[in-house]
Amino acid sequence: RLGKLTGKLKDIEHGEIDNLLFDFSLLNQAAEELRKKGIETWY
Repeated sequence: RLGKLTGKLKDIEHGEIDNLLFDFSLLNQAAEELRKKGIETWY
């Protein structure tokens, strides 16, 4: 029983980390788009 519980916790932790990394890459993409737009409007 305990093994199942800790296994579940590990799954949740990995899922959370994956979500954070995914959010981070989305933020990076958005920042990159803004930078490109900023450069375009700058000139």
